[in-house]
Amino acid sequence: MKDEKIIIKGKADIYIIKYIIYLITFISIFFAFLKYKDFVLYVISYIIIAALICWILKNTMGKSEIYVTNQRVYGKSVFGFRVDIPVDSITSVSLLSIIDLIRVSSSSSTIAFMFMPNSKEIHREINKLILNRTRKNKKDNSEKIITNADEIKKYKELLDDGAITKEEYEKKKKELLK
Repeated sequence: MKDEKIIIKGKADIYIIKYIIYLITFISIFFAFLKYKDFVLYVISYIIIAALICWILKNTMGKSEIYVTNQRVYGKSVFGFRVDIPVDSITSVSLLSIIDLIRVSSSSSTIAFMFMPNSKEIHREINKLILNRTRKNKKDNSEKIITNADEIKKYKELLDDGAITKEEYEKKKKELLK
C-alpha cells in the first residue's frame, strides 16, 4: 500500500504457558510422591501429557503475529488465521494483560492475538490510530459546518441584494443545515 509504514509488530511467545506447565508438573510430582505407590509411571505419563499440551499450544496459539501500520492491522490470529483490518474499520481494541491478549474489533468481527510480549505497546499504538482517526473526522465535520455556514451567509447576501427570493433562500438554508 502507498506510504504504509509499520509502526509496531509482535510475535507470540508462549513462555507463560511453559512456566504454568512447569509449575503444575512440579506440584503434581510432589503430591504424587506423597500419595501414589507407582510414582515413576505417574510422573512419566504426566510429563508426556504436559509435553503434548505444550506442543498443541505452540502449534495453535503460538503462531500469532501482529503488524500495526498507519493504514491497517494485519497478521495471524490465535489459530494461525490470516487477518487484515483497515484502521478505518477498527471500532475498539482491548487488552488482557495476564495472558498478553489483544483483541481488535471491527463492525464485522473481533480478532484475538495471544501471548504478545509487547501487548501493552501494541494496544497503545492501535488506540493512538483510533484517536487520530476520530480527531480527523471531527475536524472534517467542523470544516463542513463552517463551509455550510459560509454558504448560508452567501445566500443571505443574495437575498438581501434581491437576486433570490425568500423561498429560495429558506429552501437552500434547510438543505445546508441537514
